[in-house]
Amino acid sequence: MRLTSIHRPKADYAYGLMALGLVLFGLVMISSASAVISYERFNSNYIFVWRHLGSIGLGIIAWIVALVVDYRVWQRYSLQILVFALVLLIIVLFQAPTLSGAQRWIFLGPISIQPSEFVKLATVIFFAAWLPARVQQASNALLGFIPFIVALGLIMGLVLLQP
Repeated sequence: MRLTSIHRPKADYAYGLMALGLVLFGLVMISSASAVISYERFNSNYIFVWRHLGSIGLGIIAWIVALVVDYRVWQRYSLQILVFALVLLIIVLFQAPTLSGAQRWIFLGPISIQPSEFVKLATVIFFAAWLPARVQQASNALLGFIPFIVALGLIMGLVLLQP
């Protein structure tokens, strides 16, 4: 499996800098909005900031993976990624604990995963791989539009079933 391509376009650093600016702005907002609550609950002003920094670290790792892995790899495994995401949604329906009336998270030790967020990304990857292969059928509602709506309806239905 080849992960990189010889003719890869260069990264757009302007977008990267804008994203970094938004991340830093969000970090400042979390710091200012949560300092009092963080101190009351955990006796430290920066618990939520540290949690957010951990999320930023995971986001940076995901960004690097997206830069390094060729898009054809995502295209090749798009169906498996979507099926995995749907299995996670089904696990949530039957196995996840209910917290504050919501049953949306899978807990793996100190880490919690919300499969509906992963399903969003998996759906985009799947349809980005699926639609170009059906360009000829796009004008025909029965072959082009209906399967798309059925697949999207199944995905949305599983998300909406979460209390």
